[in-house]
Amino acid sequence: MSADKTLLLEVEGGVATLTLNRPEAGNQFETAMAADLLAAAEEVAGRDDVRVIVLRGAGKVFCFGGDVAFMAGSDDPRATLDTMSEQLHAAVLSLSQGDAPIVAVVQGPAMGVGLSLVSIADVVLAGASAKFMAGYSNVGLTPDGGMTWTLPRKVGVARATDMILRNPTLDAEAAREAGIVTEVVADDELQERATKVIGQLAQGPTGAIGAIRGLLRGSLGATLGEQLDAERASLLERVATDEAREGMTAFAERRRPQFAGDPAEASR
Repeated sequence: MSADKTLLLEVEGGVATLTLNRPEAGNQFETAMAADLLAAAEEVAGRDDVRVIVLRGAGKVFCFGGDVAFMAGSDDPRATLDTMSEQLHAAVLSLSQGDAPIVAVVQGPAMGVGLSLVSIADVVLAGASAKFMAGYSNVGLTPDGGMTWTLPRKVGVARATDMILRNPTLDAEAAREAGIVTEVVADDELQERATKVIGQLAQGPTGAIGAIRGLLRGSLGATLGEQLDAERASLLERVATDEAREGMTAFAERRRPQFAGDPAEASR
């Protein structure tokens, strides 16, 4: 994607990096960014060489949320918001349903839809100056981007309710303790740490990771018996894959497994 896009996509070495690219506006979402996010998500979904998806924000802010001034100033705020939410939600589903794990690298504030995007990530790396807030009710709106589904699963229903109703601002360490953030590092070490973690995931068994993500997504809506059945079915399906053969052979031979390659091949 060209540099004039509100969202940049780069795919290199199995890593698809999506960068929110309105730094002058705190990477706030408006119609162009929602459309660009959906286009990037669809491109990523259509590739078989993506092993990790990375979400970032350009500049000093991850995302200040939706561009409320843009929406309020449109000729038809309802139609504008309808278009934005439709594209945003399609992008969230597309990114979340693939095998590739999602890593959010958060510097500065992640608010509103920024928190929604952070909440779809499997791994969240935050600089010490990062801050997190829901913020929707402050402007008389309700959440989008899946926040009411993802946030309770990360922090529990009571904590999610408090965050969405009262809009407390959590610093990086408080967000880690709540379950939103995986790891907090010094601001000047964030990119180096992210490169290492992303590299580790890119070398992992993408098909197995995707299956694990699916099991976890379904677990809260299943009984114990249903989840045991799902685990057994997944295990039996995975054991016949190239990934499992490589992993078990490497274990027996006391060497590091070589999973990196074509995810489509590894899933067969």
